[in-house]
Amino acid sequence: MSLKELDSENGDFDLTSTVTVLTDTPDGSRDVLCYAVIYAGDGAKDLDGTGGTFELRVEIDGVGWDSPQQKSVAATVERTVWITNPFPVKAGEQVVLKVKSPNGADTDVDVTAKLYEAPVGNVNEISEDSTAADNLKAMLNGTGDVALTLNKLTIDADNVDGGLYIVNAGGPGVSTEGDDYGIYAAGGFNGIYADGVSDGIYATGNSAGINVSGGSDGIYAYGASGDGIVAEGMDDGMHLVGTAGEDLNADFNDIDGKSLQQALRYIAAVLAGKVSGAGTGTETFKGLDGSTDRVEVTVDAQGNRTGVSYDPP
Repeated sequence: MSLKELDSENGDFDLTSTVTVLTDTPDGSRDVLCYAVIYAGDGAKDLDGTGGTFELRVEIDGVGWDSPQQKSVAATVERTVWITNPFPVKAGEQVVLKVKSPNGADTDVDVTAKLYEAPVGNVNEISEDSTAADNLKAMLNGTGDVALTLNKLTIDADNVDGGLYIVNAGGPGVSTEGDDYGIYAAGGFNGIYADGVSDGIYATGNSAGINVSGGSDGIYAYGASGDGIVAEGMDDGMHLVGTAGEDLNADFNDIDGKSLQQALRYIAAVLAGKVSGAGTGTETFKGLDGSTDRVEVTVDAQGNRTGVSYDPP
C-alpha cells in the first residue's frame, strides 16, 4: 500500500533548544489519522555523535500529544530517524512538530520532517485520491465495475458460515476468463472441499449455476455426505460443453429424440404405473403420480403394439 504524504519540510536547525521543524493542517474537511517521520542528519550536516536522549513534541492545535516523546541515540551515531505512533487530527486542526537535542554542539543539523496519513483498516478512511483505494472501496461496497487482479487469494474461513460468499452478483459469482484453469488447486488433497455442510457447492437462481467449459473433469463430486451438486431454479441443472464448444447436453440426454428425463418417465409409467384399457386394443399407462397419462399403446388381436403415443392429450 502506498503512503499518502501530507507535508514535507526541510531545513538546517539549531537543535540545542526546542525548534519547530514542521507546521501543517492535514485536512480542513475531515478527520485524519497521521504519523510523522523525522530525519536528523543528511551526511553533510549531521549530529555531533555524542548521543543521548532527544525530545520530539507533537502539538495539535497548540495542545501537546503524548509530549515530549523521547528517543535515545547511541554515542557515535550521527544520523537518525524518528517515527511517531499514529495520532488523530480533527478537521481543520494544525499539527506542529518540534525537536530538541541534548547536545550543545548540534547547532547546525539538517532535518527533514514528513507528515503522513496513516493507513487504517476502514476502507472509507483510505486516501480519497488513491485509485487503488477507490477501487477497493467500490469492490467492498458493491458499487462500480472494478476488476481485481490477484496472483493468489487466500481466504481463512474457519468455523464461519461461508468462506467465500457472493450475493446478488450481476454476472458470474466467480468468473475466471482466459486462464488455463478457472479454479485450480495444485497438490491439494481436495481441490474444492466442503466438510460438514449439506451442500458442497450450491447455486440457486442463476442461468448457469456452475459452468465448466472444456474441462477434463467438469465437476467431480465424490462421496458427498449431503448433496454433491445442487442446481436449483436454473435453466440447466448441469450444462456440458465440449472442448470445441459443442453442446454435449443433447448427446448426453437424447434417446431417440426424447430427453433423458422424458425417457425415464415413460419407462416408469409402463413398468410401475397404473394401466387402463387392457383387452380393449388401447392401453393407457399413467405416471408415478397416478393421474398423468404418459404412454398410450395400440395393440392388435395378437397383442402386438401397432402404435405408441407419448404424453397423449
